[in-house]
Amino acid sequence: MIKVEVRKALSEEASFIARNIMAALGTDVFNSPFSDEDFKILETLTSVCKRTDTLYSYRNTLVATVFGLPVGSLTSYNGARYKDMKELTYSIIKDKCGFTLPPMDDETGEGEYYLDSLAVLPSMRGHHIGRTLIHQALEIAEGLGFSKVSLIVTKGEEKLKALYADCGFEEDGVRKCFGHEYVHMVNMIA
Repeated sequence: MIKVEVRKALSEEASFIARNIMAALGTDVFNSPFSDEDFKILETLTSVCKRTDTLYSYRNTLVATVFGLPVGSLTSYNGARYKDMKELTYSIIKDKCGFTLPPMDDETGEGEYYLDSLAVLPSMRGHHIGRTLIHQALEIAEGLGFSKVSLIVTKGEEKLKALYADCGFEEDGVRKCFGHEYVHMVNMIA
């Protein structure tokens, strides 16, 4: 069994986090060649991840390492901050990439600690790295006094839904985000 360590992300890991955000949003960043648009999005998300006031900030991110090398990440935060951070984050993306996201439901809100984006390098999957990141985020949420932790998962992603269910999450409706339907899941930790 490999030894996985989890720590707060560093600002210099912004491009690693940005690539994982793209993966969590459904872009095949690990196996497919990048298009010019993908590089532009990666560059933009890297700048977003370097900031301290955005959804995908390195300050909101845990990084899993093996032998000191980053192999996975999980971005999470207080849902009460979601709307302000979302507005800023997507305005930066619009300004730099020139596209606007379709209207969408709020992913989270007041009273929830939100697990936003989880990704693990394909070569490191099957070693409980995602599960380790989730459990660490649950501990952070509990330490901050939250009793409800939430996330969304793409409909049809049965392996991910099973992982989240195994970590104590239960289905709680559907949200339409980024032009797709997602299953909203919650974990009542208190």
